[in-house]
Amino acid sequence: MSQPASQPLACQNDGNSRPDEAIEARIACSREDITAAIRQGLREKFGGDPQPDDSLAAAGIDSLGMAEFSLEIEKRFGVKVDEDILNVETVADLTDYIYAKSLQRSQ
Repeated sequence: MSQPASQPLACQNDGNSRPDEAIEARIACSREDITAAIRQGLREKFGGDPQPDDSLAAAGIDSLGMAEFSLEIEKRFGVKVDEDILNVETVADLTDYIYAKSLQRSQ
Protein backbone atom coordinates (compact mmCIF):
# COMPACT_ATOMS: atom_id res chain seq x y z
CA MET A 1 0.00 0.00 0.00
CA SER A 2 1.46 3.35 -0.98
CA GLN A 3 1.63 6.27 1.38
CA PRO A 4 0.21 9.71 0.58
CA ALA A 5 2.04 11.64 -2.10
CA SER A 6 4.53 14.19 -0.92
CA GLN A 7 4.22 17.88 -1.50
CA PRO A 8 5.67 18.76 -4.90
CA LEU A 9 8.95 20.64 -5.07
CA ALA A 10 8.96 24.12 -6.56
CA CYS A 11 10.42 22.65 -9.72
CA GLN A 12 7.67 20.05 -10.00
CA ASN A 13 4.21 19.98 -11.47
CA ASP A 14 1.73 20.74 -8.70
CA GLY A 15 -0.64 18.11 -10.09
CA ASN A 16 -3.35 20.69 -10.78
CA SER A 17 -2.03 22.00 -14.10
CA ARG A 18 -2.25 20.46 -17.52
CA PRO A 19 1.19 19.01 -18.41
CA ASP A 20 1.92 21.77 -20.94
CA GLU A 21 1.05 24.47 -18.38
CA ALA A 22 3.19 22.78 -15.74
CA ILE A 23 6.15 22.69 -18.09
CA GLU A 24 5.85 26.37 -18.91
CA ALA A 25 5.50 27.33 -15.25
CA ARG A 26 8.10 24.92 -13.88
CA ILE A 27 11.38 26.17 -12.53
CA ALA A 28 14.22 24.02 -13.82
CA CYS A 29 15.15 21.27 -11.40
CA SER A 30 18.73 20.52 -10.52
CA ARG A 31 19.95 16.93 -10.62
CA GLU A 32 20.10 17.05 -6.83
CA ASP A 33 16.44 18.12 -6.60
CA ILE A 34 15.44 15.35 -8.99
CA THR A 35 17.45 12.72 -7.11
CA ALA A 36 15.93 13.80 -3.78
CA ALA A 37 12.40 13.70 -5.21
CA ILE A 38 12.97 10.28 -6.80
CA ARG A 39 14.37 8.84 -3.58
CA GLN A 40 11.45 10.27 -1.62
CA GLY A 41 8.95 8.87 -4.12
CA LEU A 42 10.61 5.45 -4.03
CA ARG A 43 10.58 5.45 -0.21
CA GLU A 44 6.90 6.37 -0.16
CA LYS A 45 5.87 3.81 -2.75
CA PHE A 46 8.27 0.91 -2.17
CA GLY A 47 9.89 1.52 1.24
CA GLY A 48 13.58 1.34 2.06
CA ASP A 49 16.16 4.06 1.56
CA PRO A 50 17.33 3.85 -2.07
CA GLN A 51 20.71 5.41 -2.84
CA PRO A 52 21.65 6.89 -6.23
CA ASP A 53 23.81 3.91 -7.22
CA ASP A 54 21.19 1.34 -6.19
CA SER A 55 19.51 -0.65 -8.92
CA LEU A 56 15.81 -0.07 -9.29
CA ALA A 57 15.31 -3.82 -8.85
CA ALA A 58 17.06 -3.62 -5.47
CA ALA A 59 14.72 -0.74 -4.59
CA GLY A 60 11.81 -3.13 -5.16
CA ILE A 61 10.69 -1.96 -8.59
CA ASP A 62 9.57 -4.63 -11.03
CA SER A 63 7.98 -3.93 -14.43
CA LEU A 64 4.55 -3.29 -12.92
CA GLY A 65 6.04 -1.05 -10.24
CA MET A 66 7.91 0.92 -12.90
CA ALA A 67 4.72 1.40 -14.90
CA GLU A 68 3.02 2.79 -11.80
CA PHE A 69 6.02 4.91 -10.83
CA SER A 70 6.19 6.29 -14.38
CA LEU A 71 2.80 7.91 -13.80
CA GLU A 72 4.17 9.50 -10.63
CA ILE A 73 7.21 10.76 -12.58
CA GLU A 74 4.98 12.39 -15.18
CA LYS A 75 2.90 14.05 -12.47
CA ARG A 76 5.84 15.22 -10.33
CA PHE A 77 8.07 16.50 -13.14
CA GLY A 78 5.73 17.33 -16.02
CA VAL A 79 7.65 15.10 -18.43
CA LYS A 80 6.30 12.44 -20.77
CA VAL A 81 7.76 9.02 -20.02
CA ASP A 82 8.53 6.94 -23.11
CA GLU A 83 10.02 3.53 -23.91
CA ASP A 84 13.55 4.78 -23.17
CA ILE A 85 12.72 4.38 -19.49
CA LEU A 86 13.18 0.64 -20.05
CA ASN A 87 16.94 1.32 -20.28
CA VAL A 88 17.02 2.85 -16.80
CA GLU A 89 18.74 0.57 -14.29
CA THR A 90 19.66 2.69 -11.26
CA VAL A 91 18.29 5.64 -9.30
CA ALA A 92 21.07 7.77 -10.85
CA ASP A 93 20.03 6.61 -14.34
CA LEU A 94 16.47 7.63 -13.53
CA THR A 95 17.70 11.07 -12.43
CA ASP A 96 19.57 11.44 -15.74
CA TYR A 97 16.50 10.31 -17.68
CA ILE A 98 14.19 12.84 -15.99
CA TYR A 99 16.78 15.63 -16.22
CA ALA A 100 17.22 15.03 -19.97
CA LYS A 101 13.44 14.92 -20.50
CA SER A 102 12.99 18.19 -18.60
CA LEU A 103 15.65 19.86 -20.73
CA GLN A 104 13.98 18.63 -23.94
CA ARG A 105 10.63 20.01 -22.84
CA SER A 106 12.04 23.43 -21.94
CA GLN A 107 13.58 23.95 -25.38
